[in-house]
Amino acid sequence: MSTHLSRAPLGRRGVLVAAAIAATLTACSAGPGAEGDATMHLRITASDSEDAVRINATEGATATIPSSAVGDVDVEVQSIDGSTVVFATGEAMAPEGKTGGINLNDTRSDFSVTKGTSVQFSTPTTDASTTWTATLEDGPAPS
Repeated sequence: MSTHLSRAPLGRRGVLVAAAIAATLTACSAGPGAEGDATMHLRITASDSEDAVRINATEGATATIPSSAVGDVDVEVQSIDGSTVVFATGEAMAPEGKTGGINLNDTRSDFSVTKGTSVQFSTPTTDASTTWTATLEDGPAPS
């Protein structure tokens, strides 16, 4: 038994369907951290620098925050839930204490920030530490 496939022209409707499929596949291949997907970004500033690092709030987006006092710190966006972003640092940090200052007894590497608020974390040392402040802002990170 032989199977024969004919090559019929797609026609206008077929061309439109093929174009829609191609556009969908192109959008899906944009990978994590793609700039076009970001509706918010993290802005992270360090106490020992005037510069700000901006990271698109898209799952998997990464950046390295340069810090002259303690060395570079890697940050990765873990998840986004509405107006809250969870991110992780490459090493354990001391979170801001409930009454201010830093909490050296509860170091961790995961933090969350909600739009309109900020979160602070520091190197877990009592001397020569750096404190970072992360805020969530509208729009993709500026280039």
